Amino acid sequence: MRRMRFLALGGAVLFALAPLAARAKDPPEIERIRAQYKEATAGGGKAFYVTEVEINTGQNNAPAVGTYHKKIRFFWDWPSGGNAILVRAELEAQISAPHYIEEYLFAIPQQDEPDARQGKLIFAYVRGGYEERDTRCYFKDDKLIRVVEGNTTRDQPAGHWPTLDREVQTRAKKVLDAFRALDVLPP
Repeated sequence: MRRMRFLALGGAVLFALAPLAARAKDPPEIERIRAQYKEATAGGGKAFYVTEVEINTGQNNAPAVGTYHKKIRFFWDWPSGGNAILVRAELEAQISAPHYIEEYLFAIPQQDEPDARQGKLIFAYVRGGYEERDTRCYFKDDKLIRVVEGNTTRDQPAGHWPTLDREVQTRAKKVLDAFRALDVLPP
């Protein structure tokens, strides 16, 4: 009888843990993005050159808005004296009462990938604001492949995805264009 209870308890534990085990394995493209993000943020991004731009440093109130302040940090690499490559960007903004934080991670072109190009967005994380967003977006080949909103993960396109995809891609392009306009390399 004791053995039956032990087997039943063991089976119940395995049954309860089965969904966790099924969720633990992510597709390889998600794992690659997570690995690059971990590398890009290690030590606060100290492995990269950092350029910081601050808007309204005196934090003067803006008409009809109130508090207004933005800061963007570009984490970039300069491989073998070639072109500057934007790896990650962080944008912090205080507009009126809410605080926003956005992060963008761009694919690092690999030498063995002849079609790789700088500026391919692979991950975006937006949190804060009036609606207290907490949204992670994963991209592959310029297509949104996963959205994590709070504790909900979706791997299939649904509802507002086309709008979210365009919105995030547009914001990331503006960030990349701003970085390129800075012309960070010496003459």
